[in-house]
Amino acid sequence: MLNGKEPLWESTSIQNLLRYRRSGMYFARFQVGGRRIRQSLETAVFSVAKQRLPEKIREYRSRYESFQAFAVGKMTVGDAVEVYLQKVRSDVSLKPRSKDYREKTVDFIRRSWPSLFETDVRKISERDCENWLVRFQQHYAPTVVNNSIGTLRAVFEEAISTGARFNNPTSRLSRVRVRQKQLELPSREQFLKFVEEIRTAGAGWRMECLGRSLSQRPRAASAQTFCG
Repeated sequence: MLNGKEPLWESTSIQNLLRYRRSGMYFARFQVGGRRIRQSLETAVFSVAKQRLPEKIREYRSRYESFQAFAVGKMTVGDAVEVYLQKVRSDVSLKPRSKDYREKTVDFIRRSWPSLFETDVRKISERDCENWLVRFQQHYAPTVVNNSIGTLRAVFEEAISTGARFNNPTSRLSRVRVRQKQLELPSREQFLKFVEEIRTAGAGWRMECLGRSLSQRPRAASAQTFCG
C-alpha cells in the first residue's frame, strides 16, 4: 500500500509521460495554448504508452489549432478533416487497417471534390453534398461510397463540436444499397445425377483396375487380387 507521503504520480524517462502509481496506468502531461493537459494513454505497459504519447499530444494540438482558426473565422473543411484524422489516429480501439482505410476514404473524397478542403466549413450546403454524391457513386463501389459518406459526416460533426456550424450538411445523404451475390445451388435432380455420375465413374475405374490385375496374374491368384 502507498503511504501518505509517497506521491501518486511517478515520472518516467520520457518527457511528458507519467505513471499513476495506484493503477499503474500511464498518462500524457503537456501544455497546449498555455493550458496544462493530462490524459490517460489507456495502458499500463511502458512501451505501448511510449508509442501512444506523440499521437495524443498531436491530437490535442491539432484540435487547439482548429479552435484558433475558427476563432479568427478561418476554419475550413480541411481543418475539420485534420481534427477528425487526429482523433482516428489516436483511437486505440481501432485496428491499424481500419485507421488506414479511413484515411483512404479522406483521399477518395479529396480526389472527387478537390475544392472542398479549402472551403469555409460554414459554406457547404446540403445540395453541395448531394451533387458530390451523384458524381462520387459513378466512380466507386457501393461499399467505398457508404464508408466515404460516413467519413464526410464525421468530419462535419467535428466542425459542429467546435461551434463552426450548427447542422450537418451530409445528414440527408442516403447509403447505397450493396447487392449481395446470389448463390445458385443445383436442384435435387441435378444433385442426385451428379452423385450418381461420381459413383458410377468410381465403379468403372475399379472394374478396369481389377481387369488389368486379372490379366497380369495366374487365375489361381486372381481371387486375391485387389485394386486400391
